[in-house]
Amino acid sequence: MRAVEYMIKKYSNAVLDGDEHLTPEFLHQSFRNSLFSQSTNSPFAPDICGLSRKTIMQYYRPYVYDYESRKGQEFQ
Repeated sequence: MRAVEYMIKKYSNAVLDGDEHLTPEFLHQSFRNSLFSQSTNSPFAPDICGLSRKTIMQYYRPYVYDYESRKGQEFQ
């Protein structure tokens, strides 16, 4: 894990000129957010991210409820 942190730090400093400090957890959260916002599939996201379904629902419960409430409205 430490090697991944060093690699991320090295390449993020080269690309971002040291303005931002990226971590593996930040990249994982960004991936999880974009995956969930694009798919809005609650069973699919935990499998890809390696998290439990309970954890995903803890983070994204308001978004799931909003999606479920709007799901059939575009066909009316």
